[in-house]
Amino acid sequence: MLATAAARAFPALALICALIPRAPGVGFAATYKDEIFEPFRRLRGRSDFPGAGIGLAICKTVADSHGWRPVVESTQTMGATFEIVFPKSDDRGSA
Repeated sequence: MLATAAARAFPALALICALIPRAPGVGFAATYKDEIFEPFRRLRGRSDFPGAGIGLAICKTVADSHGWRPVVESTQTMGATFEIVFPKSDDRGSA
């Protein structure tokens, strides 16, 4: 099993693969790890960073619709690591 945030979040899953992009940057406090996937949720103002706050919500919607599992770990000022877990089809609840 992968020694990743996804493996810790979903220890019972038999994983096929995990896509793990790392984003250097300002990061965010761990308390916001679920909120960042909400539509139009921004942790900082538009004057700090461009965007509408919809990108991660779209990613989560696509992942959820396929039975994939999005997971994120971040440390403030150190960037973030996003993982999209592709579980075996029998772990998704559909064929």
